[in-house]
Amino acid sequence: MTLHEQISLLSQSGLFNPQWYCENYSDVPLSGLDPAVHYLKYGSRWGRNPGPDFDAVFYRDRYPDISQHQIDPLVHYLMQGQAETRFPTRAAAEIHAGIKTVRKLQAELWGGLPDLAEKNLRSLCDTPELPEQVRFEAGRHLAVWLDFKGDEDGALMALERIGGMSAQYAHSAMRLIPKSVIYARHGLVPAARRALGRIPPGDHKADRQLALANLEPDGDKLRRINTLFEARGLMPLRRRNASLPLAMGNLNTVPCLSDPNTEDMGKVSVIMPAYKASDHIETALRGVCTQSHRNLEIIVVDDASPDDTFEKIVALAKADPRIIPVQAPQNGGAYAARNRGLAIATGDFITTHDADDWSHPQKIATQLAELAVDPDLMGVLTYWARIRPPFHFTTNWRLGHALLQWSHSSFLVRRGVTDALGGWDEIRVSGDMEFIWRVEAAYGVGAVRRILPDVPLALALDDVHSLTRNPDTHVRTTYHGLRHYYRGISQYWHRIAPQGLNAEQAARKWAMLPTAIKPHAPPVTKVDVLIRADCSNPQVLDEIGHIAQNAPEKHIGISHVPDPCFTDRAYGYAIEFPDAFFNLLEQSNITIACPETQVEATQTLSL
Repeated sequence: MTLHEQISLLSQSGLFNPQWYCENYSDVPLSGLDPAVHYLKYGSRWGRNPGPDFDAVFYRDRYPDISQHQIDPLVHYLMQGQAETRFPTRAAAEIHAGIKTVRKLQAELWGGLPDLAEKNLRSLCDTPELPEQVRFEAGRHLAVWLDFKGDEDGALMALERIGGMSAQYAHSAMRLIPKSVIYARHGLVPAARRALGRIPPGDHKADRQLALANLEPDGDKLRRINTLFEARGLMPLRRRNASLPLAMGNLNTVPCLSDPNTEDMGKVSVIMPAYKASDHIETALRGVCTQSHRNLEIIVVDDASPDDTFEKIVALAKADPRIIPVQAPQNGGAYAARNRGLAIATGDFITTHDADDWSHPQKIATQLAELAVDPDLMGVLTYWARIRPPFHFTTNWRLGHALLQWSHSSFLVRRGVTDALGGWDEIRVSGDMEFIWRVEAAYGVGAVRRILPDVPLALALDDVHSLTRNPDTHVRTTYHGLRHYYRGISQYWHRIAPQGLNAEQAARKWAMLPTAIKPHAPPVTKVDVLIRADCSNPQVLDEIGHIAQNAPEKHIGISHVPDPCFTDRAYGYAIEFPDAFFNLLEQSNITIACPETQVEATQTLSL
């Protein structure tokens, strides 16, 4: 690379700061040389830094292999090191290591080692030598945990402590939105408003607007929410009946004309499972039937509801022939109902909709428009907000700064995807996430896109009686429990067969799943031996394998109980299982014992 090319590379990087270089090395202006030329010819060899955000000496010391290239450290970083995720400064390396530690502790906090993880998070918060970013992350995750376990005062104290940091952290939405949520719970509206008022305007603007909307009367609440829709050129929300309070059932927009950008793209099959949805089905169908993309078939599958849900679906179908009522002969769960709908769907695109959600009329057209411009895109997801009646936005199941989350059930895919990969696993929970991962495994992560993260194109009822709140199937079991096992098993099979499972593989996967995640599971699972062990430890898994091989006549249940003394485990979104765990589950006399409260064992072993 010529000197001229190196100078051009430095000038475009932003890491070479001519003014800073001249101010810190007074001989440079006296040399009469261009600062970049001086740095490349002399400064680099003398151990000088090109700017405040790159430490040449640190980079050389940390990565001694660059000396053999006989290349300037900054040039090496820009040409190669940055792509290899090397660190430009000691501070950057320390922040990376610290954040990695916090993520590990977060996985342990929710993954079965709460006491130790909480203690270590507190220790990080109490270590002033650590970078502020690391202490901030530790403090906010600690606050979320403390609030979840009922210690509001402890959560507020943790948030107050990180409030003593520099403004970028003290005034962060990640600190102040949770703080305002706790204040608002106790009716301290002025305090909640003051907390939100200190957040910079561009920091998580949409979440901040929804948090502020919670503090407003209905009229002002709608005006604030509508700033998000109007910013995206979408129809604002309004009350269907202005004399009634704001609620999901009293919500619509002005009528939307058919969208000319998507009307020729084809039919969308909307599959809506419904169970005991009598109170909400009309609201859900109203949101779908008023979509600006008119070419729909709306397959509503009543999952053998004991109430009048099916009768209401039939009545609504008389007013809109696009509604196709289907009644399952017996209850099989939401995913079985979806598959029943998929079997009769005729659309060019497939999407789903829950029976207690409401969708903005331009949601489907917005998703189709995204698919129209990218033939390699297989599926599109949008964002939603959860609503607690009458109309209060929540942060889902735990305290946090995000009142907007991406919606699993919004997934809209091309018909070829379901033709190739099939429908949903007919389980009780987490089938949405598995299906999305399956599409990503088959077509690549870039084939799935999440759009418009700053606007809720759907609203979901935050039901405290749903499966996401049931102790055995709670969302927190994503980190330790039924969902954790299921997600691990699913990802294992995505690696083995990324293009989808054949019938034999599907049967093997089904046999590996915990009994309790399957519909109509017996109330008790009986095993001869219950083994409680850290299933992320390969040595322990070998020991379990030997026990199973030496007693083939015994039915063995295994329960993952993390061992605080074992530290050589892998982490992702949660504590990860090695492939040896899944190989173990393929043995015919081994099953997952979860939840343990539903397991009866003749003998219990702890390894």
